[in-house]
Amino acid sequence: MKAGSGPKTSWSWKWDVVNKNQDGVWVGGINGGLRVRLKGANFHSQLVNIYYPFGPLNEPESWGNSGKGGVTVNTEGAGAVIRAFSGGRMLRKDSSYHFIFELLVTPFRLIDRSIQYGDRYFHSDIDTSTNFIAIAKEHGANVVVVHHKKDIYPYIDYPFSPENVDSLKAFIDKAHEAGLKMKIYYTTRELSVKTPEIWALRSLDNEIIYPGPGMSARTLVNPNGVHPWFGANFKTDFIPGWVATFQHGRFKGKQDLAILTRPDSRMNNFYLGGLDWMCKHLKIDGLYLDDLALDRETLRRARKILDRQRPWARIDLHTWNHYNQFGKWANSLYLYMDLLPYMDQLWVGEARDYDKPADYWLVEVSGIPFGLTSQMLNKGGNAWRGMVFGITDRFGWYRSITPEYIWKFWDEHDFRNKRMTGFWDKDIAVKTDNPNAVASIFQGSDEAIIAVANWTDTVQTCRLDIDWRRLGLTPGAVTATIPYLRDFQEQRVVDLGKPLELPAAKGYMIVLKKN
Repeated sequence: MKAGSGPKTSWSWKWDVVNKNQDGVWVGGINGGLRVRLKGANFHSQLVNIYYPFGPLNEPESWGNSGKGGVTVNTEGAGAVIRAFSGGRMLRKDSSYHFIFELLVTPFRLIDRSIQYGDRYFHSDIDTSTNFIAIAKEHGANVVVVHHKKDIYPYIDYPFSPENVDSLKAFIDKAHEAGLKMKIYYTTRELSVKTPEIWALRSLDNEIIYPGPGMSARTLVNPNGVHPWFGANFKTDFIPGWVATFQHGRFKGKQDLAILTRPDSRMNNFYLGGLDWMCKHLKIDGLYLDDLALDRETLRRARKILDRQRPWARIDLHTWNHYNQFGKWANSLYLYMDLLPYMDQLWVGEARDYDKPADYWLVEVSGIPFGLTSQMLNKGGNAWRGMVFGITDRFGWYRSITPEYIWKFWDEHDFRNKRMTGFWDKDIAVKTDNPNAVASIFQGSDEAIIAVANWTDTVQTCRLDIDWRRLGLTPGAVTATIPYLRDFQEQRVVDLGKPLELPAAKGYMIVLKKN
């Protein structure tokens, strides 16, 4: 099911691995949660993203029991009880079943405010990198992410190609000279056919290259058929992946084709070897992971490589919204939850609906229940609603809205040293009298900032109910203002004793300053 406030009384689920990329449940809140994942002896890692139908989960021979098994979640008292069952079966002599379950307790860490408010990303989707560093510096970014399909990194998941590695190294050196950090797109799931080792990997039968329908495969990336190169070269037993056509730069007119690789294979060691080499020779400052096929153990090893060789290094995870017919109704953060302890930040925005309720944002977009923070993506997200969670979109991507003015506001008001209390906290010092108006507060010693947003597409009015004692301020000794913030709000004085009018789908940041 979609994440949010959850079932009020009960929720039930049955196994259906053909149509649903689902094998468990997460239940919880900000300060405590539990993910339960059910497995059998026949477990294998499934393919993710739009490729799940080519490599689905195995229904556990134990829990699944030919579709008889399932899970219920029931509200009981002040909490919830998760019950997993397999249904009735005949247990015969010498037969055995493995009822395996994994438990993850969330959150995995405290939120790092220096990352939340200090790491400012420039991440471009254009082919040419010539102006990346200058643009990042001009707009206040301090971390540059180099995606694949770039003139300095043309081939997906193979950044060390002889065709580009020298120019990539020069770019990283120049970024470091400019005081910027430089992260790189590098994941598993698919691999460019331009990889020099591709035929060695192909020679290992199906150990590395994931077998599939070959030329008859149809996906969102290949809706009208598979590129003829595969028919001439791979012929059979493969799944086609990403197709990128260069529109500009030195690779203009060329294409990059990718092939799906098998999770949980020796490809993971190949991946780690490449990461180690990039840390030593290119001096990368971290990884950008995109709907990856890595297992927990491999990502933990990757984290150790980065921490030992590049101590500042960051790992951030981008994931497309899997909750649709193409992703087979998977919840993205459930899908990668066992990897989140090794992440520093999330970019959960692609194909997201930012008009969904605030509790959906909290669980599915913000990262906060897991000790992380996120960034928005789809059409730039909604800056006003994002500030209720202390997040912005990511600068530079297609149709993004520059967050640079919010970054400056964070610096001017020292957000790194302010304690955030969200609307989800029953002890929050600021509440509204309108369920469509949601408020969070960022609290310092002599200043507090209220972020309030309208969750509807019509004008809403609300009153702010402020617990001044909890806030640590005296109402008669405080000035309340809405300061000017470009592309966000116009300056005005606020009378906290009167109703506040919120524009449709927008809001304000209100500064309470001790006189």
